[in-house]
Amino acid sequence: MFSLPILALKLLFTRPRLFVLGVFPGAFTFAASCALVYGLWEWLLQSQSLWVSLPAMMLALMLSWLVIGKFALIPVEDAIVDECQRALWDKVLLPSPAMSLAFFGHQARNALLLGCVAFLVLALIFLPVLAPLQFVLAAWLSAFSFLTPVYARIADSLSGRAKLFFKHPVSHFLLGAFLNFLLFVPVVNVFLLGFAQVLATLLYIRKESAESTPIPS
Repeated sequence: MFSLPILALKLLFTRPRLFVLGVFPGAFTFAASCALVYGLWEWLLQSQSLWVSLPAMMLALMLSWLVIGKFALIPVEDAIVDECQRALWDKVLLPSPAMSLAFFGHQARNALLLGCVAFLVLALIFLPVLAPLQFVLAAWLSAFSFLTPVYARIADSLSGRAKLFFKHPVSHFLLGAFLNFLLFVPVVNVFLLGFAQVLATLLYIRKESAESTPIPS
């Protein structure tokens, strides 16, 4: 588990196609998120106190990371998963569903649903007594968001994907918590979406497929 971030970085910066696929959604989301958070910050400082403005800004950043980032990833996420498999196995063992307008609409609907759930979960930040629960749920939500493109190749239903996800709740919590921490690191967050998708793909392969097809170091 702890060696996977290093392997993800290695793949991201040594495979030009994977790097280009990974940078696009991060750069787009970073620009959109900055505009959203800056506008919200200006409005909140005029109408609310600082202790309300800071949590609200963090909430907006997390929502943009999950929602805008998810939309930005849709055109490239399957290509990232495929490229990771080629890097490890020289072939695609888990083929992606056929891309179509219906499939794209399904992914967009899932992104909106994820955003609604994320808003409810992240709003718990305003209730300090529930902060530990909010931290766990936010980490799981982030991890699930990036594991979904891999799960879509195996399970069609949301319940099937949830079953796959909760086979390894601790590992997935660590994945999500790690990604949420990196979200607030300047410069790193620009490249984070592509890195997160690569890392989530490697984690799935390590957990589900390593017994039959070991990951090279």
